[in-house]
Amino acid sequence: FYPGSLHDWHCPGGLVTFARQACAILPNAFLLIATPQREEAARILETSGLPQQQWRCLSLSHEQMPDFLCAADAGILLREPLPMNKVASPTKFAEYLCAGLPLAYTSGVQLIDEIAAQNPIGPSLDYASLSKLPKEAVAGLAGLQRFDRENLSRLGHQLFSWKSHLSKVLAMYEPLLSKARAAQNK
Repeated sequence: FYPGSLHDWHCPGGLVTFARQACAILPNAFLLIATPQREEAARILETSGLPQQQWRCLSLSHEQMPDFLCAADAGILLREPLPMNKVASPTKFAEYLCAGLPLAYTSGVQLIDEIAAQNPIGPSLDYASLSKLPKEAVAGLAGLQRFDRENLSRLGHQLFSWKSHLSKVLAMYEPLLSKARAAQNK
């Protein structure tokens, strides 16, 4: 499942290459893309060589997205190995984890690599090898159903939910609020 835009930094070409490889290896694989650019995504996929019965493009509302995330078997998060991506913090990553969704991702995003080093989140891919997935990546894709989605969701909420971080945020703002209150009382 890929929810998001088709901007260059989301690597739409890499997504198509990855999907072609995954579908060739796993006959039951199916790519679902949810994007506001549905027609553009369909045009890209129609010319990609990916059989039409193995993909679909939708436009979803924000309210529909959690249901689709929870129904998917895996998320896809691809980034080119660029300095900007090394320090990125993709929202898609938090959404996948909070929904308990294992993901196939390209290594090189520091935040994801650090979390993946401590927690099984899905197969790590090398961006340069998307057109010829190594055996380990294929095995990782085939084994996505074995991931404990409840643990992934718990991890996502622990790392990214407001509930987990609200007390820290309030503690950071408290000194500023105290100064503002003191200034008002003068």
